[in-house]
Amino acid sequence: MLHRHYGKTFNSKSKYKALVLKRLLYENFAQYKSYLEDPVECLEHWMSKFVAEHCEDSYPGTTLTQIEKLLQKEFEKCVTVVKSAIENTCCPKYSDWIGKFAEKIPFNITLPHLLTEESYSVARLDDTTFKKDFLRNIEVSLEIKLKEIYEETKLQISEDMWDRFKDILLGCTACCPFCEEMCSSGEPCGEGVYHTVSLHRPQCLGRYTWVDSKDIVVEVCSTLVKSERTKFRNSHTNEEFVYCKDYKSCYADWHIEPLDIKNPPKYWKYVTYTFREDIAKWCGGSSNSVPEEWKKVSEEKARESIRVF
Repeated sequence: MLHRHYGKTFNSKSKYKALVLKRLLYENFAQYKSYLEDPVECLEHWMSKFVAEHCEDSYPGTTLTQIEKLLQKEFEKCVTVVKSAIENTCCPKYSDWIGKFAEKIPFNITLPHLLTEESYSVARLDDTTFKKDFLRNIEVSLEIKLKEIYEETKLQISEDMWDRFKDILLGCTACCPFCEEMCSSGEPCGEGVYHTVSLHRPQCLGRYTWVDSKDIVVEVCSTLVKSERTKFRNSHTNEEFVYCKDYKSCYADWHIEPLDIKNPPKYWKYVTYTFREDIAKWCGGSSNSVPEEWKKVSEEKARESIRVF
């Protein structure tokens, strides 16, 4: 269903991730945090958005648009039935009136509780204001119910689409033990196949801080595993320090190319600088280590840099 509009995007993991990262540029840190903490769930969440956009905006007449129109027609039919029932129900007591009214309705609805007294005169029940208020409350009840049906249907369609595409779009879901970037492989890494990441990001996005200064770590994994002095610790090391260059003693199925990379990708420079205080708070550290020169990376440059991801 998504071939015409998103076809080129939904045929590879890297392109789909690039699309999501571009859209995240318009979001707040909470959205980035959800991606950093659980990229699989976040990518599935964005699938539902893309499905809805595709169906509702790009191609009128597709499944969701048709369902929305059908629900609107049903809503109009229901309102007509309710109007007729209100006009053709007449009883001296409200308790009797509401029962007779309900008998004329061939579907289940939540009836509004507009009246507080047990009985009203026929004149009161025939009052135009009462009828209008009663009808409007039922309309609101119907609108809420039909909206629930629509949202449930949209969710089901997006889940079906995710089931169809997730093997292509996720591949290997292992994440780098340092920066938490997802493995670049477009398919699950079998036995004897190393997990790799084409472009690592600052380790603070994996919630790492320097022990002494508490500054968030802005260096990328490739640089730190080349270092002869830098150490790390986490739950996998039982909080004991291990040299970064010896990471394979804990993560034997990972390969991180040791490179002297001075700067991370521009995209992550922009994100790290823009949300430096949020990231520091998230890591329980300080943002003092974030270079001021990263401020020069504009949102536009960050977006353009995703082409090389």
